[in-house]
Amino acid sequence: MKPVWWLALVLMGLCGLGALVGADGWRWPSALWREPGLLELAMDIRLPRSIGAAVVGALLGLSGAIAQGLFRNPLAEPH
Repeated sequence: MKPVWWLALVLMGLCGLGALVGADGWRWPSALWREPGLLELAMDIRLPRSIGAAVVGALLGLSGAIAQGLFRNPLAEPH
């Protein structure tokens, strides 16, 4: 099995980018220190939301894999 540490780095980078995108559009990282309140917004609201979305996505994928293994159905259909 090959090491997949680079996947963790990609996920952390995408969560970081998710903290820079909001309702008002894209912000460059240098704007976090120039504009007042933007750093707190990114760290207190946007970053936890991005990390939470990544965790929920991983848990949904894990639950699908468990359902396929439990029912021994490669499609895991409800019908």
